[in-house]
Amino acid sequence: MMGDIKMSKKKPLIGVFKNKLKPSHRLKSTPELNVDLVIFSPKSIDWEQKNVKGLLLIHGYYEERVVSFPDAVFMRKLTTFNTWAYKLEEVIGENKVFNNVTRFDKWKIYRILKKGDTNCHLPNTHKFKSKQLIDLLHRYKKIILKSRKGCLGRQVYKVEKDLNDKFYFYEHLNSPALTTHDEKILLDKIETITSGKARYIVQEYIEFDRVDNNIYDIRMFVQKDGTGNWGVTGGFCRLSGLTFYKTNFSSKLITIDEMIKENNCLTQSKHSYIKEISLQIAKDLENGYNHLGDICIDFGLSQDGYVWIIEVNSKAGKNIVRRLGDDRFTRNVYLRPIEYARYLALKSNCNDNKRGGGRNLYEY
Repeated sequence: MMGDIKMSKKKPLIGVFKNKLKPSHRLKSTPELNVDLVIFSPKSIDWEQKNVKGLLLIHGYYEERVVSFPDAVFMRKLTTFNTWAYKLEEVIGENKVFNNVTRFDKWKIYRILKKGDTNCHLPNTHKFKSKQLIDLLHRYKKIILKSRKGCLGRQVYKVEKDLNDKFYFYEHLNSPALTTHDEKILLDKIETITSGKARYIVQEYIEFDRVDNNIYDIRMFVQKDGTGNWGVTGGFCRLSGLTFYKTNFSSKLITIDEMIKENNCLTQSKHSYIKEISLQIAKDLENGYNHLGDICIDFGLSQDGYVWIIEVNSKAGKNIVRRLGDDRFTRNVYLRPIEYARYLALKSNCNDNKRGGGRNLYEY
């Protein structure tokens, strides 16, 4: 039962906006950041009363309470457009919501980064057009077909043409789901996949470096901190299963330091370079996607050691980090966005007379 107690605290109220009300146990240590935390969803909002019915973190436990609108909001709801961020900012103030878009468009990402300093690390990428697919196969021999807004390795396919003009179509496994010499059969297969609402891109396939015959990628978490600046929180490597050509189906997670010991391509200097690229990518993307504060970037190394940008995500699952067994890294990945939200809230409070310097948190 909701209480009717009034609390007054000189703390900013940070909101985590999600699809559904669901507690996040990894955020239970947020009180040490000197903030109050509420998790809320679209159904939580009362626009007329300007309050939200969410899960308020109180003394390490979540309780359903009605509270005033947060001072700053970390967007975790899966969304393609800025609509929710704009609506929230009409109430709480400009630039108080970050990660406004949590489902990136891969083609838009490509076009933004193509104009920046990291463009030499992008695989050749094209909008999918069925009429051009065979020409691209002749040019690259192997290509990747990706949904522009797909995630978690879904709607990703590999297509190959050998020297005998034989075509191979792969879904998840290294063994082809379709083999044919007939272009029409191949295009019909691809048509069944691409004829829905999802739009696709085509990328040149890169032969990635391997460890024990498994390909791997390098995932870097890039986040803004309590001073409002971008930083690399850390990263790790994902090894694919032997039967998969995608690292989304990873059989093992290892630290970057472990990978450096096992591998000749990935070195400390290359790791440092990847961190530099990561920061530049974050800055370039923010210019094209407005307000960001929490992204992750997947890199691959080709067999000659060259660094390639595979994908950028603004709503990467953080649960996977726990598999590393590094409590400090896990804590930082979860709490850094809250630190940044606190920075936004306090900065806004200093400049926004209508909210006051220290806010009162009222429960109804």
